[in-house]
Amino acid sequence: MKILHIYHIYPSLFGGVSMVVYQTIKELDKRGHKVSILTTDAYFDGGQEYKIGNIKVFRFGTLLPWLVKKKNVIASIVNFILWAKHTLKDFDCIHMHGHRNLYNLAVSN
Repeated sequence: MKILHIYHIYPSLFGGVSMVVYQTIKELDKRGHKVSILTTDAYFDGGQEYKIGNIKVFRFGTLLPWLVKKKNVIASIVNFILWAKHTLKDFDCIHMHGHRNLYNLAVSN
């Protein structure tokens, strides 16, 4: 099964939800699922699309990077919407974690 997880921090940094997302993705990968994560560049550098082991990471920029230090992550939604228009249909399951990012709003529509 092709599964997309959506959370604004990956890999785990603070514990809590980010730890649950990280452990869930690792376990699903071990069970043979094709797992991807849609996340932001908050706290981590990286290209827009790359792999960590078998896990595909889609990393989009934050709109106001200075807010990241205050633990407020606002995704740059324009590039994501363009990406989503062509890519979301490829997944069997989309799991949205948390509620504080614009990705979830865009995907739910």
